[in-house]
Amino acid sequence: MIRLRDGRIRHAEKALPGLTHMENGNGARSFFVVCIDPSGFEASLEKHKIYTALYDEEAAADGELRVIDESGDPYLYSAERFVPIEVPDEVGRSVLAGV
Repeated sequence: MIRLRDGRIRHAEKALPGLTHMENGNGARSFFVVCIDPSGFEASLEKHKIYTALYDEEAAADGELRVIDESGDPYLYSAERFVPIEVPDEVGRSVLAGV
């Protein structure tokens, strides 16, 4: 369960079809995305950077992704700002080791 900025709580561990997933050190299921539009969130997101996104079915239904941004915490962003990507296992483990 994840608490949103507005205080609501959502379930997060539902898989999105077609994406390879991994588990981070907290056991949360995740996948990788590249930011293509950080506009308005330049302090939190960098264009063309790989980010870890956590599975959140309710957020996805609302057109949002829960992304671990530059603060190191997961926040909701419009899914249009990101493109999901497949990464080799070694890269995925390396990215998650930094989370």
